[in-house]
Amino acid sequence: MSSVDFKLLVHFVAVVQYGSFSAAAAELGVSQPTVSRSINRLETSLGALLLDRSPQGATLLPAGRRILDLAEEILADTRAIRDRLTSVSTLRAGSLRIAVAQSLVIHPMADVIKELSVTAPGVLVKLVNAESPERVADLVRSGQCEVGLADGETSAAGTVSRRIGDRRVVLAGFPGDDWPYGRGRRLPFEAIDAVPLITGPMNGAMERLVRDSLSRPPARVAVRCGSWRAVWDLVALGVGCALLPEALVRTELDGVPYWKFEPELTLTEHLIVRRGSISPAATLFVRLIENANAGRDELPGDG
Repeated sequence: MSSVDFKLLVHFVAVVQYGSFSAAAAELGVSQPTVSRSINRLETSLGALLLDRSPQGATLLPAGRRILDLAEEILADTRAIRDRLTSVSTLRAGSLRIAVAQSLVIHPMADVIKELSVTAPGVLVKLVNAESPERVADLVRSGQCEVGLADGETSAAGTVSRRIGDRRVVLAGFPGDDWPYGRGRRLPFEAIDAVPLITGPMNGAMERLVRDSLSRPPARVAVRCGSWRAVWDLVALGVGCALLPEALVRTELDGVPYWKFEPELTLTEHLIVRRGSISPAATLFVRLIENANAGRDELPGDG
């Protein structure tokens, strides 16, 4: 059956279902000779007569009865595959694997995923944690994920990386009564040495910022957490201070004081996409993440 034209099976099943070549042709919207040629080709391909032709119509011969079940099964499977592909292309089904740095899961990913779930409710989103921009790019390059969101610049063969926005980083927490910097005052970066620092996953974004800005590790790391969510919780409980995106502090740590730096400290977000064609779900995600970050090249003011 591997060499049999799919159309021939459609015509064969239609003749059996409607009882004659002419009735099948009318139902399929083709001419009666077209159906006749299809049945002749099918019988030639299989080396057996399948139908008994008579003025009263067409009836199955023994070889036709053996082929009918198989033909119907093939057609049903093909329809199921076609429906599945249609569902994926129209965002009614499928899945999307996104490589993402932990520091970006809440902001800006949460709002984007929420909008994606409304636009494409049948698409299952799978977030794959990546501890570094290089790991994000590697997951996309290898095909384990279609797209990625990294908290730093990186590149890998077979991927395209583009900057989508900057986020201001602040020092948030309760530094103690002897803290010499009043609210609203800008900090020199070295001020972080005066507080117990809570950091996120090893090799995470903030660890890199500290190393790049101080050319050394921070002086007082009190706690190193396995997730950024734990960092926020410990900061809120007064265990120490942490370097966090300002937007996150404002929305997730209400009431926790924070200080900006002079010069300003920023975290750059990069969207990483596999070269070539990507799925409709990945295309939608790219559009949503770019829309969410439109205009964010200019950081918000000091309000």
